[in-house]
Amino acid sequence: MFSVCFSQQLFGQNTADSLRLLIKNNGEQRKGELNLELANHFLSENPDSTIYYANVAQTIGKKTSDHVSVIRSYSMIGEAYQRQNKIK
Repeated sequence: MFSVCFSQQLFGQNTADSLRLLIKNNGEQRKGELNLELANHFLSENPDSTIYYANVAQTIGKKTSDHVSVIRSYSMIGEAYQRQNKIK
């Protein structure tokens, strides 16, 4: 049981690390999309991180006029608050 839990945590960390590396090496619009993927990655385990990365994606989306990313970021933030029982 321990090895299964540990391997899932390791896989999850590898996914987050891979996304962070991709964020460093891509253009602005792709960075917004990758931040949304990172936000989604943390949604079930760490909604605070979801809110952070969704806000970053929202800022990038507004700067690049990527309306879909802005809308998705609002949705992701709302879902994170809902999971925390902190609906604004």
